[in-house]
Order: sequence, then C-alpha cells, then structure tokens
Amino acid sequence: MIENKHPRRKTLRATVVEWLLNLCGYKICPATHNDPTIHGPQPRILTKKQVNELESMEETK
Repeated sequence: MIENKHPRRKTLRATVVEWLLNLCGYKICPATHNDPTIHGPQPRILTKKQVNELESMEETK
C-alpha cells in the first residue's frame, strides 16, 4: 500500500467513499482522518436521520 505523504490529508479513496455514502443517504461519523496521533472512537456509518438526532442532542447540551 502506498503511504500518504501528508498524514493529515485525506486520500482520494476516502473522499470518494464519503461522497458515495452521502449520495446514498449515509454519513461517516466521526469524520475519517489519516492522522495517527488522533485517538478516539472508531468511525461508524450512520443514516442522515441518526446524524441529525446526534446534532440536535449536542445543541441541547
């Protein structure tokens, strides 16, 4: 596999996958990244309805 020379930059494949998922009504949450220094939850594929519910819960905090 070819290493990405810019670790904080998305690859074309990751961009295309996110675009296709958006086209079908899904979203990757949290957004994908290639930075190995960022630790956190694994990305999940959510429907737009689920994303809207998560955003509304964050707004009410």
